[in-house]
Amino acid sequence: TSIGYIDVTGDGFASPIDVLNVINILNSRKPIVAAKLVNDSGTTEAAKFDWITNNPAITGQITNPELGSTLQFALGPSPNTFFDISSSLSSSGSFALTASEMAARSGTPLDDGAKVITLHLLKSGSSGRICG
Repeated sequence: TSIGYIDVTGDGFASPIDVLNVINILNSRKPIVAAKLVNDSGTTEAAKFDWITNNPAITGQITNPELGSTLQFALGPSPNTFFDISSSLSSSGSFALTASEMAARSGTPLDDGAKVITLHLLKSGSSGRICG
C-alpha cells in the first residue's frame, strides 16, 4: 500500500512543520479527521497524490473518535450548510462515502470539475466543531 502525505498547513507540500503539527495534535489527544480519495486515478506514482479522480468516493479515519460524536460534511470551500454523516462512522472511527451518498445527502450532484469537501467533527451536545 502507498501512504499519502499530510499537508496540515495547506501549502501543497509535506514539511517538518506539518509533521510537528501532527505530533502536537496527537499528543494533545484531540481528534484528527483524515480523509482521502478511494481511488486517486493518476497513472504515475506522482499523479497518485494529485487529488484528481474519476471516482470521487472518499474514505477516512478519525483518531480518538470517542471525543466527538457527530461527523458532518459539506460541498464547497466556504459552505453554509453541513450534512450529518454520523451513520457512516464506525465505532473504530473509520468512514467511507460514495459519490452517490454525498450527492443524495447534499442534494447536489458531483458533476465533473473541482470540488471541495469539508468535514467537521462535533462534540456531543455542542454546536461548535472540535476538528475539521
